[in-house]
Amino acid sequence: MNAISLEKTEFTPRVIFDHVNFKFEIEGESSPEDARHFYAPLLKWIEDFGNYLHFLYSDSPTATKRDIVFTFHLDYVTSSSLKNLYDLLVKIESLKNYTDHLLIRWVHDADDEDMEDNGHEFSKMLKIPFEVVGA
Repeated sequence: MNAISLEKTEFTPRVIFDHVNFKFEIEGESSPEDARHFYAPLLKWIEDFGNYLHFLYSDSPTATKRDIVFTFHLDYVTSSSLKNLYDLLVKIESLKNYTDHLLIRWVHDADDEDMEDNGHEFSKMLKIPFEVVGA
C-alpha cells in the first residue's frame, strides 16, 4: 500500500493519506472539472486502508489500535465535490471497526458559514465523532 500525497492546485485540494504516520488531511479548494475522477482514487485508498488495518489487527490481535483522525480544511467546494466528499466520509466511517478513536475534524475559516454548515450537515449524517472547528 502506498501513501497518497497530492499537491494543491487551483481547483483541487492538497491530499495527504499516509498510513505509516497516520496523517490524513485534505486542504484547499475542491472544484475539479470531474470530481468523481478526482475522488475515485481516494475512495479506493480508504478501502485499501481498511483492508490493511484488518490484516494488521487480525495477524496481531494484541496490537494497539491507533487513533485515526481525518482533517478536512476546505476553502470552497462545488456541489459535485460535496457529493464525493460525502462518499469519502462514508468510507472513512467504515474504519471505525479498526480503531478505538475515529474522528473527523472539519476545519473552516471563522467567517465561512457555508463550510461550517457543510460540516454540521455531514456530522448529522455520520455515526462517528465529528468536530467542526472555526480557525
